[in-house]
Amino acid sequence: MRPIERRWTTRFGSWLHGYGVSRLSADLGVRSTSVYDWMSGRTAPDPSRAMFITQLSHGTLSLEDVYKHRREIGAISSTPPQQ
Repeated sequence: MRPIERRWTTRFGSWLHGYGVSRLSADLGVRSTSVYDWMSGRTAPDPSRAMFITQLSHGTLSLEDVYKHRREIGAISSTPPQQ
């Protein structure tokens, strides 16, 4: 599976895929590029936004799920491509 596809397989990525980047960015008052940066693992949401994401998920996500996404994606991104 390509890294770009795998971003959506983490617990946070899967939830966001269903919720929608545009919807989340509007709910949080951030640009959609910020959300895509979170999904790519370049950055992570600040604690207040991460907490709000857990509230929007109605218990589906924990803070650990939100921050674990970046670690998991970083591991995916640093893995050399298979030949």
